Amino acid sequence: MILSYIRKNQCKRLFYPLMLLGVVIFLVWRSPVTEYVTKRTISNAVLINDSMAKKVLYAKIKTGTLYYSGEDCLAGGELVGHYYYELIGGSCHFYLIRALAGYPASKTLEGQTIIGRVDAFEPEILDPLTQKLAEDISWDAKSLKSVCQKYFVNQTAYLNRREIVLMVVLLLVFVLMIVVFIRTFLYIINPRLTKTYRNLEHYGNPEKILSDVEKQIRRRILLQTKTLILTPRYLVELSDDICAIIPLPEVLWIYDHAAMRRTIKGRQLSYTIHVVTMKGEEYTLTGKSHREVSAIYHELNTRYPNFFFGYSKEHQEMVQYVLHEMKNEKA
Repeated sequence: MILSYIRKNQCKRLFYPLMLLGVVIFLVWRSPVTEYVTKRTISNAVLINDSMAKKVLYAKIKTGTLYYSGEDCLAGGELVGHYYYELIGGSCHFYLIRALAGYPASKTLEGQTIIGRVDAFEPEILDPLTQKLAEDISWDAKSLKSVCQKYFVNQTAYLNRREIVLMVVLLLVFVLMIVVFIRTFLYIINPRLTKTYRNLEHYGNPEKILSDVEKQIRRRILLQTKTLILTPRYLVELSDDICAIIPLPEVLWIYDHAAMRRTIKGRQLSYTIHVVTMKGEEYTLTGKSHREVSAIYHELNTRYPNFFFGYSKEHQEMVQYVLHEMKNEKA
C-alpha cells in the first residue's frame, strides 16, 4: 500500500516539470534558436528578394572584399555595428557587421564569412546610407539606390547578448528537467530508492517496518485526518507533497509553529509539525490545521509522555545534548 502510494505521489510530481518543459519548448520554438540551427548558406551573388526573405531568416554568406560605407548603427546611443557594402554582379549588397569595442571600422574587410539575420531596409536607413555612399564613390544617389538590395544581412542580430543568456537559461532548465524526469521515473519504477524508504533503514529492516505499518493502518488506526494517520507505533503522512513514516518509539522531540498562508479562500493560519528522532532524523509536516495538531498532540502526550513537547530553548539544548551523547556512545 505504502509503495503504491509513493508511486502515485511521484506520478503527480511529474505535472509541474512537464508544464515547465512545455514552456521551455514553446520559448525555443518562438525564439531564433531553431533558425540558428537551420540557417541557410547562400552565395554572395544571390539577390535576396521578398520570396527568399520569407524562407530564410538567418543566412550564412561568404563574401568577397567588403568596403566600409561610412555609416554606423547605434542602439540606445551605443555603437553596435558598421555598414559595409559589396559590389557584385551589377548590384550593391549591404552587411551590418558587429562593431568591436574600442576599435574603429576598417576601411576594407577581406573574404568574410558572415552569419546574420536577413533584414529589410527601412527607408530612413537606406536613403541616407545610399546618399553618403554615392558622395564617397562619386555616383548618382538615385542610380545607386536602384541597384541596392532592399535586404541586408545583419550580423549584430545573430547571437546577441540577450539571446545567448536566454539560450543558456533554457539549456540549464532543460537539463534540470531531464534530471528530474529521470529521477522521478526511477522512483516510480522502484520506490525503494526514495527518501521515504531509505529513511527507514535507520530504524531496522525497511521491508519489515513497511509490513508492520500496513498491518497497523489496516487494524489499529488511532487517529486519521486528511493527510495524517496515527497508529500505536507510527505517525504516517500521506500528502501530495510528502510521504513520511515516523516510528514513534524513536521520537525524541515534537513541536509546531504557525504561519499565515495565502489560499483561494484568503489568508489562513497553517501549522507545521517538526519531529526529531533519536537517530537525528528531522521530519517537517506542513499545511496542518489547528485541529489536526491538537488531536495528534493529545494522543501522543497520552501514549508517549517521555517526548519533549513544544518548542523552547531548554528543549532544543536538551535534544542536542541527548543526540550528542548517543553519538558518542556509538563511537
